[in-house]
Amino acid sequence: MNVKKFCCIGLILITIGAIQAEPIDSLFAVRVAAEQLTDTTTQQRFDYHFYQGLNYLKNNKLDSAYTCFNTCCSLKPTEAEPYFQICKIHQISSHQDSAITYLNKAIKLDKSNLYYKEIAAAYKIAKHNYKDAAKDFEKLLEKDPDNETYIYRLIDLYRVLKKPKMEIAMFDRLERLKGVSEELSLSKIDILINQKQNKKVIEEFNKLCRKFPYERRYPVLLGDFYLLIGKHNEGVACYTNALAKDSTNGYAKISLYQYYDKTGDQVKADYYLASGLLDGSIDLSLKLDYFKKHIANLISEGKNAEAEEFFGKMLQIHPNELEIYKFYLSFLLHEKRYTEVIDNLKTMLAIEPEDEDTWLDLLSVETEFEPEAVPATLQTALSYFPKNLNLIQFQINYHVAKRNYSEAKRLCDNAIEIAKERKDNMRQGVLLATKGEIYAKEDSLAMSCAYYEQALVFLPNYSLLLNNYAYQLALCDTNLRQAEQMSSKAVKAEPKNAAYLDTYAWVLFMRGEYQSAKFYIEQALEYANDPIMLEHYGDILFKLGKIDEALDQWQKAAAAGNASDLLLQKIEKQTYIPDIKKNDL
Repeated sequence: MNVKKFCCIGLILITIGAIQAEPIDSLFAVRVAAEQLTDTTTQQRFDYHFYQGLNYLKNNKLDSAYTCFNTCCSLKPTEAEPYFQICKIHQISSHQDSAITYLNKAIKLDKSNLYYKEIAAAYKIAKHNYKDAAKDFEKLLEKDPDNETYIYRLIDLYRVLKKPKMEIAMFDRLERLKGVSEELSLSKIDILINQKQNKKVIEEFNKLCRKFPYERRYPVLLGDFYLLIGKHNEGVACYTNALAKDSTNGYAKISLYQYYDKTGDQVKADYYLASGLLDGSIDLSLKLDYFKKHIANLISEGKNAEAEEFFGKMLQIHPNELEIYKFYLSFLLHEKRYTEVIDNLKTMLAIEPEDEDTWLDLLSVETEFEPEAVPATLQTALSYFPKNLNLIQFQINYHVAKRNYSEAKRLCDNAIEIAKERKDNMRQGVLLATKGEIYAKEDSLAMSCAYYEQALVFLPNYSLLLNNYAYQLALCDTNLRQAEQMSSKAVKAEPKNAAYLDTYAWVLFMRGEYQSAKFYIEQALEYANDPIMLEHYGDILFKLGKIDEALDQWQKAAAAGNASDLLLQKIEKQTYIPDIKKNDL
């Protein structure tokens, strides 16, 4: 019994001992762990706030980003990168002075970081402190001698600071790194010409000629420079030597053209120009002006056949150059060769089918000379530009001319919706006016006036609209006061427009102001001999009691092509017969 008790007591003591021993070991472990984790915890906190700051910065949450980077500066004040990130925040916020302050802190903490120094130099450039910026890039170049970006920055700065020798030195440095090139040599030549360093210019050209012996332009450029400095013999020698090596050298021929043109030897000038232009290796943009001049000279001399032949040669060399076709187009129009004009426009569209202006030009010419081709052309053009309002307007006008008024109105409605979507008020006004004109042709005065009124909201000063609306009211003998105001406004805007003067005369006629009407119709006939205007003149003269003169004007109107039944009745009965349109207002 005592043994059992002892064993129990022993077990209890062992258990108590174990319980007491455990907290002592645990406290020791915590203390050691705390000492070991002090440094890593700071780094972890730094990393957490830094990357969190980058994330905020990426999402343009500048205040939160600033807080994170500022915490990083507190945790590890000798780290440069947080200061640089704060610099960026100030830069984004347009706080330039603060940005520079933090950038300088970053540079001070990390003197080996060239990128920071590049940014500092860029700030100086932004503040037009070019002198100090140049010093910064010079120091950067010392650290990284082959850095082409630094060299190009210094070239730009030396140019601004007007230090051509330093600029040349940087180009020489690039040349040592990259080798002789056209870009570098021509850049140096430009500076040397301004410095009047003629010998060095010649040296640079010769360097290019030696490096690139098969480049045809360089000997010609050297010749051009000789001419520039007055050494004509040397210049011409360069050209002739270039032609001796390559008889097709168009650059040399065009330079010889310029030389002989200036010296007055027109025969040689014309020969070298025509020959040089036919060098297909020369980009068209470099010779287009000379080409146009050559064609103009031929036409002025009455040599149109030679001009035509030369167009053909140029198109053989440059078969896909639209600029030549455009120039040829003007030549064909001048010659009134409209069938060939249409063919030329079609060729242009085969080269560039998405040229809206060319489609419109083709439609305009076809409307006058091949009207049967218009529907197919319109369909093709609209396949490229289904919502092009210029083409849709052309389509509307075509249907109006064919008296397909329902289709024309449908197209108008569609076009008006497109114009609304684009918030194109001017186009809306034009289309509403067009619809008003269509209703006028259908003798629906109420609808016509309604659309004219809507159009005036967008185009209150549009002379054509004012004129057409006024004329419609005059024809219907209604609202003549409003008609007179609108017509007067149109005439004031365009006092030499015969149609507008005729409308104003007719409005005055309808108001019974015959003498004033006579004054304006006579003005209109000074600018146009229109048969409708002649009929109006006869009507006005009749109302003024000048019967014979009225009959004479009516006969002139008929002879000029006015074959209306009403006019023939006036002539037959020798009296004025009113033609008042139905008024459905």
